[in-house]
Amino acid sequence: MDDEESVETCGNSYEDDCAIMQHLKFTYHAFFQSFGRFTPIQRRSIPIILNGDHALLISSTASGKTEAACAPLVERHIHKKKPWTILYICPTRALVNDLYHRLYKPSTMLKLSLKRRTGDHRDALPTIPHILITTPESFDSLLCRNKRKDQFGHDLAHVVAIVLDEIHLLDGTARGDQIQWLVHRLKKLREFACQKNWSDSAEMQILALSATIPNAEKVCEKYFPPKAKILQSTKQRPIEIVKSPSPRGDVESAIPEYIKNLDREEKILIFSNSRKRVDALTKQFAKDLRSFGYEVSPHHGSLSKSERETTEYLAQTHSKIVICATSTLEIGIDIGDIDLIVLDGPPPDISALLQRIGRGNRRTDLTRVMICAGSLAELLLQNAMIEAAEDGWLGDGFYGPNYAVIRQQIASYIFQSPQKTRKVQSLLALADETQFDTSIIEEIIQQMIENQEIVRYNASTFKLGDLWWDRAEIMGQLHSNIERRGGMDVVDIDTGGPIAYNVLYDGGKFIGVGGKALEVRRWENMTLEVRKAIDGAHPQGKWSYIASPQFQHASQPEALRRYLRIERDIWPLIWTEKNTFIFHLGGSIRTAVLKLLIKQYASDIPNLIVNGWYIRFPSVVGDKPSWCTSFTPGVLKLLLYEQQHLEMIEGVLMRPYANDKLPTSVRIREVWEWLNIEKESKEIQDSKWTTIPDHTTENALRLFIRK
Repeated sequence: MDDEESVETCGNSYEDDCAIMQHLKFTYHAFFQSFGRFTPIQRRSIPIILNGDHALLISSTASGKTEAACAPLVERHIHKKKPWTILYICPTRALVNDLYHRLYKPSTMLKLSLKRRTGDHRDALPTIPHILITTPESFDSLLCRNKRKDQFGHDLAHVVAIVLDEIHLLDGTARGDQIQWLVHRLKKLREFACQKNWSDSAEMQILALSATIPNAEKVCEKYFPPKAKILQSTKQRPIEIVKSPSPRGDVESAIPEYIKNLDREEKILIFSNSRKRVDALTKQFAKDLRSFGYEVSPHHGSLSKSERETTEYLAQTHSKIVICATSTLEIGIDIGDIDLIVLDGPPPDISALLQRIGRGNRRTDLTRVMICAGSLAELLLQNAMIEAAEDGWLGDGFYGPNYAVIRQQIASYIFQSPQKTRKVQSLLALADETQFDTSIIEEIIQQMIENQEIVRYNASTFKLGDLWWDRAEIMGQLHSNIERRGGMDVVDIDTGGPIAYNVLYDGGKFIGVGGKALEVRRWENMTLEVRKAIDGAHPQGKWSYIASPQFQHASQPEALRRYLRIERDIWPLIWTEKNTFIFHLGGSIRTAVLKLLIKQYASDIPNLIVNGWYIRFPSVVGDKPSWCTSFTPGVLKLLLYEQQHLEMIEGVLMRPYANDKLPTSVRIREVWEWLNIEKESKEIQDSKWTTIPDHTTENALRLFIRK
């Protein structure tokens, strides 16, 4: 990896822009004609990409990263007469669709073949496409299933460049580790294509794009060959905090009051942290804002594709609209120019905060944000996170491995083979090119043999067992590391059209989904058939969405520590009438380490509780106990060999259910690496438990004590 290069150090004169234009002889008009001058990230990255270098582009939302990547990549290859493909990987289907429409015009102008492949859109590939936009899961499927019968060999045999968009949403997750494996598998396919004369070169350029990366060097180590460049624009749009017009500060009262006082039309995007909250706000505002002529529409992951796309269309076409959404609208789906971002509660981490506020005022130099909260604690935390974002602080971005991906990739790689078999040596050879320990892969292979997930075909070769064959046949589940939530499908009884997924229903006549009151007409198997209720009907049924596990990122409590100016080694001690609270402010990882400490040294203390913010002692504690000062980390690891303790820590760290299929030793190793034990042990041992003389700071921390 090369040293990080600041975008702001490059030239920004008109002459500099003209020089870049001269190097984009074929593509400038198609990609940049409507934008005028280049942005800082475009000025710095375009010459480097034209040179063939691998690069990580980090710049704020709406800074033109997509054009900065695609224009020079196309320029490098457009003159070639033989097939070539730019493979563009997106974390969501919605972003695939958005990019498809965004790239359609320049692709058409340049007479390029633009295709997309997702579970929603399976474009036919009669010829090798020039640009192919897809998701990690469809990338996996394409590798396995898209061998051609003509002289071109395979649909991905001619990939000359890979673009990993919104890489921060993939990195550190199972899907990010899957991408690592898939890129190495694609490299092997490219080499094989040269051997078969399908292609003349195995050269492949890699780019990654993001607005927020707390650990750029680690990202480069994982996804890039050596000497990749980090190109970062440190310039952030200033944030204008729009004061809530409601003295209560909650979004329910703030938005109607704000709109009532407007002298212009506005598009408003409200981010909430739960799907049911989005539904409730949509229903409430549909009633409250009707007299102002405002449309209100929801967007979250459990709504059907048609429901979400309706909201996206309304956002693009209506000038008076309020959109209520979860994280599904954090990334770059085109919903027009949003005038105001409203934060209904604190985002899960600083990166998510930056993504959310970056959705606003994309065509101006100012981001307008209103902070709304259901409590003083939420309000304080959001202010702390805003300050951190303005300072450019993102936290350390630490994460551990996702070893269940190895199991899925072994199955996928076997399925990719024309004979649907692989030798063990072939599996291990693939592993040698990744950053995973070969011994771990050997253990996983052995476990899969014992579980009959792979079965012996002959003395040295294995084929897939029934489990993976079944997954291959059911909507391509073999290619996915996304955990299925289950739950019921909600469908319109009259049209049969889907409305929502992942719903838990436990009786009642009416439910409220997507802001609509729905009358339950029939319940059969895993399908809930409904009809839109008459106006005025209220949800009365017992229902909810299946909750997604939430990992407590340390950046939330650490942002609060920064905001309150508490030194890193100080763990504030607060007494209440019956309890003592020690604020470690370390998130889920520190919680997991502390839970192991308690199991080892303090299991005799009843009702000793630890969460991502504090330890609660059920008595008055004055001094730091010795077991938090002098302990051996290796002793804690021994606890993980007891199933109940391993499962407890996996639960705290939100490890996937798929880990149950891994060898116990591999599960222990994964957890141990997630615990970051050297750093966390030092911080625990060096911590000073002390009262805070500043009563303002103490009172602020008291807000976070759960009742």
